[in-house]
Amino acid sequence: MLYPLKMSSKQHSVKGKGTDAAESRRRRDDKLVQLRKNKREEGIEKKRKGVEETASVSQGQQEALPPISVPTLDKLTAYCNGECPSF
Repeated sequence: MLYPLKMSSKQHSVKGKGTDAAESRRRRDDKLVQLRKNKREEGIEKKRKGVEETASVSQGQQEALPPISVPTLDKLTAYCNGECPSF
């Protein structure tokens, strides 16, 4: 009579084959490393995409802005002396 918790010799021989603890651990570690690499690459890609979008928006804004007139030294001197030159 077999005890219900014990495996038969046939089950023991089949169940023990094919899975090595070291091999399983190595595969698990490889999968974790690959997941971390993929997550890191996605983060880098997001940052690159954000920088490119920001650069394209700022270029679009620069084109839409009117040119700035820079006052000359003569105009600044006249403004400091109380005269009102148009800038």
